[in-house]
This record gives sequence, C-alpha cells and structure tokens, in this order.
Amino acid sequence: MKQTTIDLLRCPFCGGAIGLKSGAAEDDLGVSFGVAVCAGCFYEFPIVGGVLISAEPGQLIGVEAEVPAFRIGRGVSVRTLCRLIEHGRHAEAFSRLLNPAAPGADLLVRPESRTHTAVSGRFPDVVRPDPHRAPRIPPHVQGRLNRLTGERLLRRARRRVGRFLLDNQDRLTALEAIDLYMARYSRDETALHFAYSFGQPRHLAALSVASVLKERGGPILDLACGPGHLTHYFSAGGSSDQPVVGVDRNFFRLWVARNFVAPEADFICQWVDRPLPFATGSFDSVFCSDAFHLVLNKAGCVREARRVIQPDGLVGIVRFGNSARGPREGHELSVGGYEGLFSEVPHLLLGEDQLVSSYLRRRGPDLRLVEAPPDLEDQKWLSAILSADTSSFREYGPFHEWPHAAGRMALNPIYVVEDVSPSGDLTLRFEFPSDWYAFENAGYLEYAPASIDVPARVLLAMNSGERTDSVRNLIDRFVVVGVPERYMPKHWPAG
Repeated sequence: MKQTTIDLLRCPFCGGAIGLKSGAAEDDLGVSFGVAVCAGCFYEFPIVGGVLISAEPGQLIGVEAEVPAFRIGRGVSVRTLCRLIEHGRHAEAFSRLLNPAAPGADLLVRPESRTHTAVSGRFPDVVRPDPHRAPRIPPHVQGRLNRLTGERLLRRARRRVGRFLLDNQDRLTALEAIDLYMARYSRDETALHFAYSFGQPRHLAALSVASVLKERGGPILDLACGPGHLTHYFSAGGSSDQPVVGVDRNFFRLWVARNFVAPEADFICQWVDRPLPFATGSFDSVFCSDAFHLVLNKAGCVREARRVIQPDGLVGIVRFGNSARGPREGHELSVGGYEGLFSEVPHLLLGEDQLVSSYLRRRGPDLRLVEAPPDLEDQKWLSAILSADTSSFREYGPFHEWPHAAGRMALNPIYVVEDVSPSGDLTLRFEFPSDWYAFENAGYLEYAPASIDVPARVLLAMNSGERTDSVRNLIDRFVVVGVPERYMPKHWPAG
C-alpha cells in the first residue's frame, strides 16, 4: 500500500487520522506488511500482502463463501494479525487468511505437483509437473475428510498454499494464482468467471459506465472490486491526480488485484456496506459492478458511497439483479424497490442490454433523463447512475479507444488454439470453459467470432505492442483484449 493512500485514510470508528507504525516491510508497490494505527482511538489495522484490513479488533477475517454456512475455518482476528506482523511472522499472517470457500476443498493440494491449470488447462504451470502425486479424491469425499480432521488438514494446507504463493509471487501470473487458490485448493467454479472476465457481456456493460467515471479525471473508489478487472481499467495509464482504491471483503481476490492485476491502485479488505475508512468527499466517483444485489445493507452502502464522494460526484452501480426475473441471486429488489432506494438523489436506471448495445457501437452510454423512462420489468440485470450534478446525465459519444483494449494486448484467453500452421499462423476457436459459464455469458457469441485465423505476422505485431490495422480489427472483434502485464503468461499461445 502506497504511503499517499495511507495518508488519505480515516478511522471508520472515530474519524481520526491513520498512520503507519514503525517496522513495516516494503516492496516495489509500497508497504507489504505493517500495522496502521488510528491517532484518535488507537485501533490498529493490519496490512497483509499490501492489502489493508479495515475491521473491528476482534472481528474474524478470512476468505468466506458467498453462503456463510459453507465456510471452512473460523478465520483470524484483526488483533491476531497485528501481533503476527509485529513479531515478523508475515507468512503466518498471510496463510491465516487463506481459508477456502467450499466444504469439499482440496486440503491435500500440492502446488508443485500439477501439470496444467484447472481453468481448462490452457496455461502452463510455473513449476515442473509431477502428476503422480496429484490427489484424486472427489469433492464430496474430501468434504467428509475435512470435517473429520477438524482444522489439522486446513492449517497445513493454508501454510503450504501461502508459502508457495509468497515464494513464487514474482514468477506467477494472475491466472496461475487464481487457478491454484480458487480452482485447485477451493474447488470453486467462480475461478472461471474471474479468469475469463475480459470480454464478457457484463464486463462490457461495466466498462460502458466505467468509461464515464474515468473520463471525469478524479479519484475513484471501486467497491466490491474482486480481483480488480475494472480497477485495472481505471488505473491503466492513470496519473497521480486520479488515484484508484479498490474495496472488497475477500482478501485473496484483493491480493491478486494488488500484486498482478492493478498494481497502480491500492486495496482495502472490508465489507462494502460498512463505514468506509475515508473522510467525507475523498473521491470524485464511486463504482460497483456485479455485486450490489449480493449486499444486504443496500441503504447503508448507498449512504457511504454518497458520503465519500464530492458534492458533484457520481456513483455508478452496474449489474444488479431484478427480483421479478429468475434466477434470483443474493438479496435482489424489484425495479420499484431500487427506485425507492435511490429516490433521495437524482438517478437513472438502465437495463444491461442498453449498455452492451451502446458499447458494441463503440459509444459511451446514453444517460439522458427522459420523462418516460423505458420499462425495465423484463430486464434481469439493471444498472444505476446517481449524481446531484444533473449535468452528468447526458449522452456520451464515441470512444477514442476501446475500453477493453486498455493494457497489454493479448489474445482473449476465452479462445483455444485449434491448429498451428508450419509458418506459425493460428486457428482459434471460441470455447466456453464450462456449461455454467456458457449459461451466464450466452450473449458472448453474439459479437465474438466462433472461430478465426490469426496470421503469425499479426501475432508478432500484437506481441510487440503495435496496433496495426489487423490488430485493431481483432480488438474490434474481441479476439484481442487489453490485459494487465502480469495477467497471463506472455508466451501464450505462441510459445
């Protein structure tokens, strides 16, 4: 965590300034392990792996499942994390936060003994494989074993996974870290969602609104940021005048975001519907994507978002579920329920289809306030723009550059190599990594080609960072996307 961000922090309990205690460890991105303390109430906040944890001293922190009953491990208190860090036990503090999210988690996982990643086996491991040692216990059997052994297996697994991640942090990519922790260790299919986010319909809808926030040029707070795919867009090519901070309750996702996906930003681990550790008016914009319907205390979340933005700031909340349309997820409201929730501030509700349609025309969203807004009852996924400054509600024009092209150019990982010619030309095939992913992202194939040939000369230009006409054509078709520098192996798939 950067010192400039620490200087912006305010205690969520008393509002006092937060400063760093002596003895902190640093890396190229700032403070990696340390303890921050409030000058008013003297509450302490641990920084683990570069992520600041904001919670009450006795609160248990740990990676939790979306359904709390599925948790494995009781977590670790903020107070304990602070003591571990002060005694130099950084690896232990890190590993204590690595509770898996599923009851059938593979607590026998050996990071050094796998051949390929579980995200469809498309990316090579960073270590030499030893497939003979790979456990083959089904999840339901593993779940029983996990319960019978109490936390003994869990403690060993956490240390094993934590040690591997820290020891190999400089060699890993985001996809390899996600694969190890989420797919192998946790056996969590959401690994596929996070691995292949770039180019999804929901990602395009989010980018449509995100482009408006980024264009404003002020500080941005990204709530429920996950591994930082949108935080990457906000911070890519940014300046010191537009700092970006991501907040999420899941520590591991934030660690990936900070170290692999959006290293220019800073990250705080806490629930997004609780008091945020910032002074009133600290940000120009607040953003939240694909998570608001999972938040129980929506009114509290909206109040905090409005509190931390400047008087003319903007709040963009993208892709939350309409309870009138199935399947229902989390704590969804009706269209009328959301209208009532946002009624205290000028706002606009939109359907996801409208945002994606505008994006595919290479245009920003149409945020004009109209007397007769469209009927959204049949829309499953909704978005909202909130701002006391009504000048924000206008039609936004064409993109100068595609938002999905921000970062290092790479072949979209949703494509697999079907054939390689002797001269190095590739034939790529679009392939959903699972049936669940296909159901969630059925609209993807409406704009991305099912198969495509990519000449070797175009690959060479792309890998060299040249945006030739041929490369731009692939960007237009979502075959080439912008990714963070350390998102996936640079040699894939030409290797």
